[in-house]
Amino acid sequence: MTPECQRKLAEELYKTRVAPPKVNALAFLAERSEFWRAVQRRYWRAGLLFRAGSCWIGLHWSPSNRHLCINLLPFITIWICPPGGVSPC
Repeated sequence: MTPECQRKLAEELYKTRVAPPKVNALAFLAERSEFWRAVQRRYWRAGLLFRAGSCWIGLHWSPSNRHLCINLLPFITIWICPPGGVSPC
């Protein structure tokens, strides 16, 4: 994330009085903020999920949501979304 993007995020969080994001909290903020919608349209995003339902090893591309999920260890998923993709969390 660029310094300008980080600055805008800090301003947005200050305006809405939202605590800094924790693991997987970015998906919640994405639904609430115009700023995050702009980020989803313009930038690549990635994240880490810990889910009991992800007990497989391998990778999966979702053509409808445009994201790649990679499981190197069971229950731990690394996800990558190109601009316009929908995060899996």
